[in-house]
Amino acid sequence: MKNCKLYFAVGLMLCLSAQIYAQPGCRHPRPTVEEMLAGKWRYIVEKAQLTPEEQQKVEPVYREYEQGSWRLQKDYFSERRKQDISNFTEDDFRAANAALVRKDEEEARLLADYRKKLEHLLSPKKLFFYYDAERKFRRDLMRGMPK
Repeated sequence: MKNCKLYFAVGLMLCLSAQIYAQPGCRHPRPTVEEMLAGKWRYIVEKAQLTPEEQQKVEPVYREYEQGSWRLQKDYFSERRKQDISNFTEDDFRAANAALVRKDEEEARLLADYRKKLEHLLSPKKLFFYYDAERKFRRDLMRGMPK
């Protein structure tokens, strides 16, 4: 009888906790691309200690690069999700691999252009801290991901 009450109590607690997590608003909404870019920008400004003048010069270049990069990713994965690989032939796999390589090459071109523009806007020392802030942002973002 005692075990029965214990099992009942544990089962009741599990049901109640499931109900609480199932309620609307319990999950964190996914941030928009703009919210993520703004958060990353704030992080970089703080960590690289950009002056207001530097921020004004660099932010349009930052946004241009980030939006271009997001657009490439979105376009690639939008097409990728439409594909049913269960029926792929060798040629289909070759084409899919080539599309991935093209996306990566275009992303590399965007990054190279972005970095060249930054070199004209920031001193080498400030640019070092800027790149370091970008790297640390990615690291901190990955650390915050669920396991």
